[in-house]
Amino acid sequence: YIKLDNLTPEVVVGETKLTSGITTTSTIVSVESTKGFPKEYGLFRINDEVITYTGLTTNTFTGCIRGFSGITTYHADGQPEELVFTDSTAINHLTDATVINLSALFLKEFYKKTKSTLTPGLEKVDFVNNLDVSNFIKNSKFLLAVDESTTIKNHQAKRTKALISLGKQASYKRILTGSPVTRSPMDLFSQCLFMSQDLLGFDSYWSFQGRYAVTRRQKMGAHSFNQVIGYRNLEELAQRLKTFSFRVTKEKVLKDVPPKVYTTREVTLSTEQLQHYQSMKKHALTVVNDELVSATEVMTQLIKLQQLLCGFIVTNDGKTIEVKNNRINCMLDAIEEMSGKVIIWARFRHDIIAITNALRKKYGHASTVNYFGDTSEKDRQDAILGIENDPTVRFFVANPQTGGRGLTLIKATNVIYFSNDFDLEKRIQSEDRNHRSGQKNQVLSLIHISEPTRPRLISYAVFC
Repeated sequence: YIKLDNLTPEVVVGETKLTSGITTTSTIVSVESTKGFPKEYGLFRINDEVITYTGLTTNTFTGCIRGFSGITTYHADGQPEELVFTDSTAINHLTDATVINLSALFLKEFYKKTKSTLTPGLEKVDFVNNLDVSNFIKNSKFLLAVDESTTIKNHQAKRTKALISLGKQASYKRILTGSPVTRSPMDLFSQCLFMSQDLLGFDSYWSFQGRYAVTRRQKMGAHSFNQVIGYRNLEELAQRLKTFSFRVTKEKVLKDVPPKVYTTREVTLSTEQLQHYQSMKKHALTVVNDELVSATEVMTQLIKLQQLLCGFIVTNDGKTIEVKNNRINCMLDAIEEMSGKVIIWARFRHDIIAITNALRKKYGHASTVNYFGDTSEKDRQDAILGIENDPTVRFFVANPQTGGRGLTLIKATNVIYFSNDFDLEKRIQSEDRNHRSGQKNQVLSLIHISEPTRPRLISYAVFC
């Protein structure tokens, strides 16, 4: 972060002029003003020469070291994201030559980005040289919008607190989301507080919870907390929302996008899978290859059960053990019946790697790209470009947590959920990566259920 008070007019302009010429051996450089330059060891450029200095007065740089080196611009010609580092040699300079403050390059870049953020539409306008930049920005009105605002639904998250704090500086605020309530009406509190506490009439989450939730005091060891067991006054809450919200359905906006088609396919569990599944379900433990697997909490038990359905399990010692299964083969059989590109979503890292390997083995290495926690930023961009533009890339294997938001993958007409987590929002978001504006084909979703497991909440997986 940079203090706005550091953005003085001299720093933003970042230039002065020579008041007398200098030769290649001059160590004192006289200028109109040194205001905005560091007191010592700053950098400046005159024509093609970079110079540093050990001190300054009001109108001179002293102890100059000529023919120095340094960063001369943040944007190379033809490569705007590349810095330019320049080596130079001492040369003669005439009176009135422009002296550029290289020490202020970062502040100038920061100023440009600040103008773009806080004064949109004026980012390319050159203000007067003597403008009080700090005061101008402090008093500028700006719009702050949060897309996919459910990312700030957790009122205790650092991200939420930071955006609410920043929002207090904005003159206009908006939130956008496809599903403001994904788990609970309590999701609405921080999203609405970001815009204004007056919208819902609460600046305290606990007061909001007390009005619209039914709670019960629960104890867990030495700790106790209020557990939400139901909701109340929801009609009142809905009426409040109507006064400041606007809702448009996908069906009304994307009339040209064909509807999704869902179908199902069952996967038969192997004898080994079924044995371990029943043991884990009934006793919350099982032994796989002489390794103990147990679960002391219900959520851990659910995750272990889902791992078994996917063909592996993680032991108490952290080892990953393969369990004989038909899931990958069933996926490959389903793909044989499909035409076009396929998105495959999977919850577990183990699944993503296994799916990628299986597809590359059958269809060739270039056929498959992935997008999950292990994928570098460059490879993620290459994966998106590949599935959208490269005819040799047919499969996009990803984690909904990583790739379920923000991507446009309309070249794929099939989606496979190899495994789901229990977050409805991630499911909804990831389904719409290819069912969105620009999609001209019908999107097929094949829901794959492992039988005879129950409940389906655990075994639900989708092959589209």
